[in-house]
Amino acid sequence: MGDRPFSGKVAAVTGGASGIGAACCRMLAARGARVAVTDCDLSRAEAIATEIGGIAIPHASLQARALQV
Repeated sequence: MGDRPFSGKVAAVTGGASGIGAACCRMLAARGARVAVTDCDLSRAEAIATEIGGIAIPHASLQARALQV
């Protein structure tokens, strides 16, 4: 697997804008994952997503999409 074991994988991290969630986002991205950062604080989620090359999704939006499935 090498040093990028999550290459080609997608990860969604809830609460990813700060603390342990942000650390998880950084770790997953560093290991090759495309990361969707979800949080109720969209501006902080966008900052983390920009830092790691991921995308930010507002937490409420994620809940609404789940209800539509």
